Amino acid sequence: MFFFFKFMLYTEHACFTDGPLTPVLTQSGNRPVGQTTFLPPGTTDTFFCSAECYPACTFLWFFNREMVATNGSYSISTASIADEGVLECVPYNPVTQNHAAVQTNIELTGKSDTF
Repeated sequence: MFFFFKFMLYTEHACFTDGPLTPVLTQSGNRPVGQTTFLPPGTTDTFFCSAECYPACTFLWFFNREMVATNGSYSISTASIADEGVLECVPYNPVTQNHAAVQTNIELTGKSDTF
């Protein structure tokens, strides 16, 4: 009986950790992001990353394999040729030390030699 009571106390107070699961990228206006994201030159856009994670995940952003941000969003202020490349979000659970990744390839539409 003592073992059962001790087990019940343990399971009621056990710490549950999980994730990150199902990372998702969206753009301003909650628009879904695909494998390639097309941006008109000169535009401003913000990308958001989310994932199911407990406790809350830390979000790491990489642009062309270089870390560029450590929060839930990444902004491009005036899209130019320098913004073309692979944007990747990596949700990281500091307790489980698990991570996941989601990415998109950013390309400019209607490119000209002036950008």
